Amino acid sequence: MVVFYDPVAKKNIDVDLLILEKNTDNRPIAKNPAFRGGKLLFVPGFNYTLYAKKDGYFSIFKEFNSNIFKDDTLMRVIMNKTEKGTVFPIADIYFDDDANLLPESDTSLLNYMQMFKGHPEVTFQIKGYVQSYAVDIEADQKLSIARAQSVKEFFVKHGMNPDQITIAGMTQNEIKRAAAAALNKHQAFKDTKIELIITGINK
Repeated sequence: MVVFYDPVAKKNIDVDLLILEKNTDNRPIAKNPAFRGGKLLFVPGFNYTLYAKKDGYFSIFKEFNSNIFKDDTLMRVIMNKTEKGTVFPIADIYFDDDANLLPESDTSLLNYMQMFKGHPEVTFQIKGYVQSYAVDIEADQKLSIARAQSVKEFFVKHGMNPDQITIAGMTQNEIKRAAAAALNKHQAFKDTKIELIITGINK
């Protein structure tokens, strides 16, 4: 079963779908301009390429092997809207003490980069975050901006248009509020290290 899911509307949606079977010279096994979800037949051990698009949403390009269905017979593909203000929080990226990205971050960032790279009309902001008790707010603020800059440099290095991207860090008030919550209310810091925030859609 293959379905396409809008996490904001919390419902499945129809998409323009194409799935190619790579083991048979890219034979199309599904081609439907209004696929509403349903059962598809995959050959065990074969490799496939999936393309899905819908106006107002990020397009999907996904390569997979049919063996993924051994443990789960459902493929739920998340469709995110290309709307101003949409936020993508990222936790699974890693920095050293100087805000340089570590190699463990590559997989997650490349997935997001591919999503935005396929939509040059979408502009977005990279916002950096830190976990801080506000001992040195100015240093924390600079670190959050440096983290955002590192992610921008990663995207540009891999072929993105730098004019598509702006950067920002945490404000001093945001740092103070996060520290106060952790100290006074015994709340855990947010896992988010970077947010990607859509700032505009150029027609």
